[in-house]
Amino acid sequence: MKKLLMSITIAATMFSCSKLKEDPSPVALSCYERTTKDYLAAYERFAQDPGNVSKCREMVNAARKVVDCPGISAEERRNFEEAAKNACQ
Repeated sequence: MKKLLMSITIAATMFSCSKLKEDPSPVALSCYERTTKDYLAAYERFAQDPGNVSKCREMVNAARKVVDCPGISAEERRNFEEAAKNACQ
């Protein structure tokens, strides 16, 4: 479970960093970029206090928002759905 969350976090971070290098201009973020950024922030807060149920729920809600974005790949959707499903167990 923790490996899944870490792999999602690493993939999302790499994606965000690569996008910043490609276009440093202040363009509005896409739904996926914005929600992934929110997910990473929620994940970091939860990682600091893994016993906190409200922080876990915040992370789950952030993962669900990523899933709702249009244009997300099927694999990414499955990964975030699994993260949301298993995070607080």
